[in-house]
Amino acid sequence: RLMARPSEDPPDSGTSSKAPRAEAEAAGHAVHVPRALSPHLMTVEYQQLLEELSGARVEWDISRQVVLLRGSPEPLQSAARLISRVITHCHWGVTAEKVRRLLKPRIIESVLCRLSPMDQLQPAEKMLSPKNPLFTI
Repeated sequence: RLMARPSEDPPDSGTSSKAPRAEAEAAGHAVHVPRALSPHLMTVEYQQLLEELSGARVEWDISRQVVLLRGSPEPLQSAARLISRVITHCHWGVTAEKVRRLLKPRIIESVLCRLSPMDQLQPAEKMLSPKNPLFTI
């Protein structure tokens, strides 16, 4: 679940134009993390990785199992999307390695596509890559 914190626009006091921006960046999101996932996700390593990948400030509230995200709208959305991806995929089991792969997937150069029909069709196999992306049978 993604819960946005209410924010109010500060009254115009005629001060520097940086004040409204600072207020906007102080506003953030709180994302609830399931109990089974929190010990695996809420580590210093993943906090730094989330900050690096999204640009948002990330704080753990381990006692409430909440991730507090702060920053401008684009980094907030990016961080929330990454956390949501981890939460969704970890409904079916969680490990530290799985969390790492979900946050920062490996870049793969090629993949083997194998078709194994169960009827009278012929099996087919091909290595797909950016240079050779099509598989015709």
